[in-house]
Amino acid sequence: MITEISLTNFLSFKNVKIDFVSRGNPLKYAMIYGENGSGKTNIIDSVAFLRGEIDSLNRIDNKSPFVFDSSDDNEVSKEIGKHLSNLLSALQKDFLDKDPKDIRKLYHSKSIEENTHLEYTFLVNGNRTIYSLEFDKNGRIVQEQLKHKINTGLGSFYSISWNGSANEVNLNRELITDSGYRKELSEKIRQHWGNHSLLSIINVDRKKLMSEYIGESVKKELLDIMNYISSMVIIDNDNSNLFGNSSASLSGKIDSEKVAELDMAESILNKFFTRLYSHTEKVEFKRRNDGDSIRYKLVFHRKINGQIVEIDADNESAGTLHLLGLVRPILASVTGSVVFIDELDNGIHDNLLIDLVEQIIPHIKGQLVCTTHESMLLDVISPANAFVIQVDGNGNKNIASIASLENVHKNNSVQKRFLGGRYMGVPIPTMLMLDEIAEDFHEGDIWRNLG
Repeated sequence: MITEISLTNFLSFKNVKIDFVSRGNPLKYAMIYGENGSGKTNIIDSVAFLRGEIDSLNRIDNKSPFVFDSSDDNEVSKEIGKHLSNLLSALQKDFLDKDPKDIRKLYHSKSIEENTHLEYTFLVNGNRTIYSLEFDKNGRIVQEQLKHKINTGLGSFYSISWNGSANEVNLNRELITDSGYRKELSEKIRQHWGNHSLLSIINVDRKKLMSEYIGESVKKELLDIMNYISSMVIIDNDNSNLFGNSSASLSGKIDSEKVAELDMAESILNKFFTRLYSHTEKVEFKRRNDGDSIRYKLVFHRKINGQIVEIDADNESAGTLHLLGLVRPILASVTGSVVFIDELDNGIHDNLLIDLVEQIIPHIKGQLVCTTHESMLLDVISPANAFVIQVDGNGNKNIASIASLENVHKNNSVQKRFLGGRYMGVPIPTMLMLDEIAEDFHEGDIWRNLG
């Protein structure tokens, strides 16, 4: 689980820290609130950035679509991922076929000369791990460090920095156990580091070389850390990024020998939606044989005017499509993965969302972190799990849990206190002078030129 994220000069954040620990225990879930434009999505982007950074060199080598794929062993999560979500990275639109330095420049705070620094603290197999990365305004990595348990305490696995003319490299002797690979890796660092992180360099070798060779050459704990980062699931608020081409995930073709996988996905979806939607009788994949393959299409059977009507999933509401996109990440968090979701409430009815969250929370074995505007959840979740992005009059930002801001009595409504501005994080609009705005609109030509 991620226990802390520190961001300096990252997008709109000058210097913020998010502490996902309460009373010494990492939080299994968190809901993040804030005004529109306060930076909620930036938090999701920071985790997606970490998830993408580990694959930067691999993308350059393969020029292939960047798709999140849980590496856990749970078959349900795997098959849902394969046959339903077809989830694209939250940053796919930025990462494909771009130089990694150009990608990093997108996340450097505008109008600031200082470097961007990111630091992530998480638990891997129960051990504290700290990964930090720093890059300049041109997107060049100038510092990278990984700390993990060594013997009985936290020690440095490696640290690399750019001194202006050369790389200063410090690799722990226990990290690379094979002298031949250590020499090979040193040359790759000379060639690639700065454009790519060391994690990305080793990740390419992990995928290209024999797993047995890498397993014998690299400390197992490092591979565990890389697997942990690679298994993170990050979902943005755009359904096109959840599904890519929606017809490819809601309908398609599979080999006949894989029909059991389709059956499993169908069973999960049927249970999920018939219990959440009172007017849904059944959810199924309509199928027809096509040689050695099966063509399938997801349909909902709904009660409409006293009759059961079959509706293609492609024609469902935006809220239902959003829920379809949430099935796989929700299952991933339940089965042990770290999941970040932007705008959890997007298009979903208040009562439905509250019921969904109440059912999910007790079963989370991994971690689920979401941004949301749904204030009714504040009276359902613990104040320790509710975070607010506070923005002062000068645009300075702070992120804190409500529990750290105030000891809320159990009989008090956190929602009312939040909406009343007690914790900030809510808009305080001034009067709209609509008559003046309408007059400017009527007299202006720009709208007609744009329209």
